[in-house]
Amino acid sequence: MCGIIAVWKKDASVDQNRLRTAALTLRHRGPDEQHVWIASNQHVGLGHTRLSIVDLATGSQPLHSADGALHAVVGGEFYDDVAIRQSMLGKGHIFKTHTDSEILLPLYQEYGLECFSHLNGEFAFVLWDEKKQKLFAARDRFGIKPLYYAQYHGSLYLASEIKALLALGVPALWNEDIFWQEFYNVPFADQSCFKNIYQIKPGHYLLADINQQHLEEKPYWNLVFPPVNRQPAELAESEYCEQLQAHLQRAVKRRLRADVPIACYLSGGIDSSSVLVTMTELATAPVHAFNVAFEEANELNEHKTALAAANRAGAQFHSLAVTMEDIAHHYADTIWHTEIYITNGSPVAKYLLSQFVHDHGFKVVLTGEGPDELLAGYPSLWLDCVKYSDHTDNRSLANYIKELQNVDYRPGKNFKPDRQIIKKKLGYYPDLFQPINREIETLLNKDFLNKYSKRNACLKLLQSLSLTRKIHPGNMSIYLQCKTRFPVSTLNIVGDRTEMAHSIEGRQPFLDTEIVDFFARLPIHYKARGLVEKYILRHAMKTKLPRTVYKKEKHPFLSPTFFFTKGKMSSLYHLMQQVFHSDLPQQIPFLDSTAIAQLIDRLPRLSKNEIQRLEPYLHLILSSCFLADRFNIK
Repeated sequence: MCGIIAVWKKDASVDQNRLRTAALTLRHRGPDEQHVWIASNQHVGLGHTRLSIVDLATGSQPLHSADGALHAVVGGEFYDDVAIRQSMLGKGHIFKTHTDSEILLPLYQEYGLECFSHLNGEFAFVLWDEKKQKLFAARDRFGIKPLYYAQYHGSLYLASEIKALLALGVPALWNEDIFWQEFYNVPFADQSCFKNIYQIKPGHYLLADINQQHLEEKPYWNLVFPPVNRQPAELAESEYCEQLQAHLQRAVKRRLRADVPIACYLSGGIDSSSVLVTMTELATAPVHAFNVAFEEANELNEHKTALAAANRAGAQFHSLAVTMEDIAHHYADTIWHTEIYITNGSPVAKYLLSQFVHDHGFKVVLTGEGPDELLAGYPSLWLDCVKYSDHTDNRSLANYIKELQNVDYRPGKNFKPDRQIIKKKLGYYPDLFQPINREIETLLNKDFLNKYSKRNACLKLLQSLSLTRKIHPGNMSIYLQCKTRFPVSTLNIVGDRTEMAHSIEGRQPFLDTEIVDFFARLPIHYKARGLVEKYILRHAMKTKLPRTVYKKEKHPFLSPTFFFTKGKMSSLYHLMQQVFHSDLPQQIPFLDSTAIAQLIDRLPRLSKNEIQRLEPYLHLILSSCFLADRFNIK
């Protein structure tokens, strides 16, 4: 894992000192080495900060082809690189290192823009083709690894994190659109909190033709589900279980390739527990599992379940106790690394857990992201799977749906999703489209409301995607989740950014290409059936895990609320009170600063349910205040 930077300047030379300074802002992503390279014409520059994991001795970057025509920087991991290397050697290509990153150069020489069919992993890269005068950049299929870009004063800048772009001279301005999208619960995967700074979308590449002065972004992959009327022949449940076990074994084995020790994050849920037990089956040394325990919230404390999973797998268990005071103390530092707002305290807890792992001497961890999205582990996804399924207990389902719909949700007056139009377009209304509550609208200023209240972010999202009504509604909702919240929040904020803050590379076996293809082809009733989500994973792993794990209901990785039933307000509440009474809320483009100051003062008098409805938005406002403070956003 590494940090990468690229600069192309039309009418000026790349400033080597400034490029080095920008690279240093990413040294947490690559503390072992930092190098820059500038093309002979002085108009292109590449920078790289290295976290050495494979080929510790000779794996430095930027990479250069044997003929001197290609130059590249790569962050992340390419798997099956040994086999690809042998294939490319057979075609006459020359390698200078033993690092997995170097396979990019011969693959590009052989296949050009079609090289992605040979790349399986978590990656972001920038490649400069000297002969064609083209800059080629891309991210992995799900956007596990970040890559931002900006055009400014006739120049093109790319980097793993926004702070490097700012160090290169790109201005820090608020992007109001991303808050509008968040208020519809559909953050777009190409957006950032900074105006005119974009992310390359997951599964896309960016191509800059320098001679033609042309920049285009195109998809190279999409998540594809079989049409309802052309489903693959259904297999026996036992066959699906065997296939999933085999896929997971291969995916974990790929991710155990490293020249440094590898650990595992363990929440106590079925996803990370499945990764851990598979890892221990393949590893040649004791596996270390790391867990975070929230001392002040028994309902969110999964320590006992995680310990049971670790003991069953024979892993060495390490648990970090996190208090609300810890979260308050490290909140601002976490936001410096996420570079985007957060809606609960879990990224701060993950930031502390990653520091804990680093302090134990690890650089690489295997993680469990993927099944919550691809196997409908979230209530909104589960609901859309089972509502339209023929394989369900209709009586128990009807009662549970009624219970879900009785949750105290009060839609606002200004942010309305246009249910009929969406239903006409998709054939149903996705449960994940839930705009903000009425109480939140009272915190928004009039200018923001006037600008955005008539614009529908859900419809704009649907217009930007390649959609078909031929797939099952449950699969459509999974697809929408994978295009919004999954890359923006789960993989970016709670994943890469809080891991790499402490030089930890996360690897996600469940997002391996062959597992994703398997999940996509799976009949919908093996994803969610009756009241059981992630059905096939539970049944495939039940003989390998404690009953308390495979029978356990989905538990999102959240930190405790800052309000306690005893009526005592925590350190996080006092931090909010301090910040909301400062001048920082006045710098937030969507906020009525007077309204938020009044709300935080009366918060202790509200009911627990009222606070829980407000809490995600209070986190959003607090984190936005720290963004304004740390990045001086105008």
